[in-house]
Formats: sequence, structure tokens, C-alpha cells
Amino acid sequence: MNDHQQDTQISHRSDSNCHHRLDTDRALSTPITHTLSLGITTVLVVGLLIAANGYLADQKQYASDTVIESVGTELATELETVGRLARNSQQASLQSSQPRDIVSNAYSVELRSPGECTLGMAANACLVVEITRTGENTVREFAVQNRSDVRLSIDRVDQSTFGVSATKTTGVTTDAAVVPVEQDLRVGVGADVGRSGGQNITNLQQEAPIIENFTISPGFPTSNETVTFSANTTDPDGTVVNHTWYIDGTPHPNEGNTFTTTSPLPPGEHNVTLKVTDNDGLTASKRPRGENVTTSGLTGTIVDSGSGSSGDYVELELTNHWPKDVVLGGLNVDAGSGYDYIHYIEGSVDGDEDCRFFGCSPDTPDPEIKIDYTDDGSWNHPQELNGADPATLTDGERYITITSTDMIDRSDTATVRIRGLRGGGDPADTTFRVEYWVTIEGEDVAVSTIVNGGS
Repeated sequence: MNDHQQDTQISHRSDSNCHHRLDTDRALSTPITHTLSLGITTVLVVGLLIAANGYLADQKQYASDTVIESVGTELATELETVGRLARNSQQASLQSSQPRDIVSNAYSVELRSPGECTLGMAANACLVVEITRTGENTVREFAVQNRSDVRLSIDRVDQSTFGVSATKTTGVTTDAAVVPVEQDLRVGVGADVGRSGGQNITNLQQEAPIIENFTISPGFPTSNETVTFSANTTDPDGTVVNHTWYIDGTPHPNEGNTFTTTSPLPPGEHNVTLKVTDNDGLTASKRPRGENVTTSGLTGTIVDSGSGSSGDYVELELTNHWPKDVVLGGLNVDAGSGYDYIHYIEGSVDGDEDCRFFGCSPDTPDPEIKIDYTDDGSWNHPQELNGADPATLTDGERYITITSTDMIDRSDTATVRIRGLRGGGDPADTTFRVEYWVTIEGEDVAVSTIVNGGS
């Protein structure tokens, strides 16, 4: 073999080896590239999934916070609303429609006192909304402003309805401007008004019972007789279930709308109050004429009456049962359609028209009123009514002011004679109201005693 052939073989072998190495390199690069591509893609996908999950979690948390804010704000507002309504109407309640859950998580609400609120809010109470979820619960507090005399409460009626109510704890407030209401009310905050749904407010004002026509019999009671008190009682939205009469603070329950004392009331002022309760537990109280009842300690009776040439006469005997002296103030004569004037002249003739208008002979008038303060038969105080002229009764009635300032001592009896009653009346059909003054708790008080002609 020559040198040229040897070089050719060497060259050919070398080229074959070279081509063999290049083919092997290309075969190894394809799986490496594919693996790298898969790895990069996986990393990208995982990154996208992580980012998406984070985004979804953020969106879910945002949605949850938004719904909590809406529910808590609305319910807190409604609690404040019924609290304000209860101040004038004693009791108020409403039902509120809310979501069944918050972002597929169950939730609860609770009303807590300021001491139980963890945020230290400057409020009278706080509404706590809590979402129950796996891992960690979400709790939010909402301030509720309320007065100390109103008790608030909230209950879950069903999965999507809450009952909110308020009750005033210090009695009934009467307000003519408050009208009982039962209607549908939509309550919401901002754009959520439409979502809030209908809420039914009921019993905004349960009406208290009413006491009317409070009467006393006799109208001017004395210390020697029992007294009957009576009143008409009704309840606009229910029934009256209890009547309690208080006499100077002593209760007499379940006596009905009429009560008669078992014994006479002693002389003096007495606080008589009727308290009624209805089936809602609301009450009303009233006193007759809005004041105390005064029992007269001066009793009177007609001890003598008759007729004569100068008209009819009547003698009243007045006994003082007060532990103090009294002063007569006046005498009201009510003869109805009987007597029409009082005029006494010694020797005159009853029914003589000339006596009525001009007087009769003798012209010197005699007193129509005589009073014996010592009950010894001597008339201590004579009183002429109208000089020589008759004292006319208007519609059968006339008030006579007693000018004497003498006293009827305690436990003493005085006699009052009225004479010269003219016009064809009858003492048995005449009523005399004796007015006198007595000192009660440092003040002079006018008290009246009725003496009927038939007594």
C-alpha cells in the first residue's frame, strides 16, 4: 500500500468517527429540552394556581367582610330604632330579613353589654356577629346606642329572619302624638335597602287602660258615714284584669270598679287612688278630681223645722269631730223649685206679695240667721241678710256668707237657725251645704258638710 492509499483510509476513518459523534449528540438534546419545558410549564401553572387561590381567598374574605358589615350595621340600626320607639310606646318589635349564611358559612348574632364588648366602644351595648368557619372564626362588633330605661333583645326566628324588640322598663309614657301602628316597614342601609326585605313592626304602642268618671258618694263625705268610690274602666286593646283601690297607701285589691269603705274615714284629707292593670301588664292610676278626698269632721242634722206667720224655719245641729276648732264660712241653701226668697219680719204674713217687695209692718227687719255656738240656748250671732229687702234665691239657690268669726270648739255642737223661708217650699226638700274652715298641715282648708232636709 502506497502512502496515498493509507492517507485516504485514515481520512475516511476519521470522517466516519466524526459523523458518528455528531449523530449521538443530537439524540441526547431532545429529551433534555422536553424535560426542561415541562418543568418550566409546571412552575408557571403552580404559580398561577397559587396566585389564583390567593386571589380567590382575598375575594372571599372581602365578600365575607362586606356581608358582615351589612348585616351587623342593619341589625344594630334596627335595635336603635325599636329602642327609640319604645320610649313613647312602651314596647316595640320588628322582624328583619337577613342572609341565611355569609359566603356559605353559618353565622350568629348576639347582643352584649358594654362590659362584655372587647373593642371598648363608647356605646350602651354592642351587637356581635360571628362567622363559624373551619380553622378560625370571624367576629365583628357593632355599637348600639340605647337608653338605660329601655331593654333591647334580638332573637333568630328562623334561618333568614331575626326578631328585634325593645321594652321600656320604667313605666308608661303618655304621648298624644304617638299612634298605635302595625305595618310593613322596609329598613336598610344605603344600597342594601332593596335587599333588606320587608320587616313587620307590631305593637309599637300597647295602649294602657283608661279610667273615667271617677265619682264619690256622698260627694262631701263626713266622718260618720262610709264612702263609695266608683269609676268606669276600659282597655282599648284588651281587658282590665285587676282593680286595686289604695286608701292612704293601704291596698284593697280585686275590688272591681266600685269600692265602699268598710268603716267611715276619719276627719281629714285622704289619698284615694285607683290603679288598674290590663292583660298586657300595663297600668293606669287616677285620683278623684286629681286631688285628695277630704272627710268632713263636722256632721250635721236637722233637729227642728216648722212654719209661721213670717215663713218657714229650719234648725241645723252641727257637731265638731275634729281634734281642733273650726270656723263657719258659709251656708248654701238649695231649695230646688221650692222656696224662692228668704225674708223674716216679725209679725209678717207668709205669701203676702207686699212683704216680698216692700216689706211688711213693722218695718224693722229681724235677722234671718241666728247661731248658738255654745249649745246653751242663747243665740250668740244674729245675722240680717238683706236689710228690709228679701234675699232672693236664684233658681231656688242662694249662698249666705257667715260673717261671724267665732269657732266651734272641738267636740262641741253649734245650732244654726234659718228663718223666713218663703215661696211655698218644704224643709224636707231642701239641702243645706255648710262650709267651714279648718287648719290642715298648717293651711286653712275649706271643707263642706251636706245636711239634707230628710236627715
